[in-house]
Amino acid sequence: MTTLEIVLLIASLLLLALYVTSKMGKDQSLSEVIKEVKQDLKNTAENVSELVSKAKEVVFDESIQKTIK
Repeated sequence: MTTLEIVLLIASLLLLALYVTSKMGKDQSLSEVIKEVKQDLKNTAENVSELVSKAKEVVFDESIQKTIK
């Protein structure tokens, strides 16, 4: 691993720890927090997937229009 990858990994882990500790402030058990974080990650992945597919459709439509013109 390069130095940049190590720094990014550490930063990601710190952000994840900060996110989980912010969820812990609601007086929930650790298992409930983990379930909530997993659900948040699933929702985020679905949203990103939808945005990427929509972006691909828009780019594809524009390229077809340029070809037709």
